[in-house]
Amino acid sequence: MAWSKDHKDQSRNNILAAAAELFTQRGFETTSIDDVMTRAGMTRGAFYSHFKSKSELYREAMTFAALRRFRRSLEDATDLASGVDISCMLENYLSQAHVNGKDGCPLAFLVTDVAHQDPAIRDTYTRIFDGLAKRFAGATDKPREQILQTLVMMVGGVAIARAINDPDLQQELLDAVKGGLQ
Repeated sequence: MAWSKDHKDQSRNNILAAAAELFTQRGFETTSIDDVMTRAGMTRGAFYSHFKSKSELYREAMTFAALRRFRRSLEDATDLASGVDISCMLENYLSQAHVNGKDGCPLAFLVTDVAHQDPAIRDTYTRIFDGLAKRFAGATDKPREQILQTLVMMVGGVAIARAINDPDLQQELLDAVKGGLQ
């Protein structure tokens, strides 16, 4: 008996969620297909009915994670009466919970990992970054240059905070970035 379309879509989403978590925590090289499939509660054989390669999975997981993170940030910062509160989005993004969490932004969590990958992966990262810049442009009247400065400070601040093992210095850094963005 064949699986339903919903089952296949749900399986694919489970794989993407598992891959997004593992890639953002461990990077491309140290995450195996077996690791992803085990986390997703599936066998390695099921992988190839959804993806052609680990590289394809990495690209799609990066997009999946970025969209999920953006949607969650948008939900947390949206009030039906007043719309999107950008300062609330920044507060959530530039937090210890985000820096130390499993559900991190691939722009910050994978920035150095992506730099060592093939052009298709770098193209995906580029599209995600540019897409985020365009979404911010739609939510504010700031010029693109300021939007790019904001994104670089946010992504760079989180990336550096993840590399620091002193929680007080992490918080000091995140607070400095927030202060620089106001």
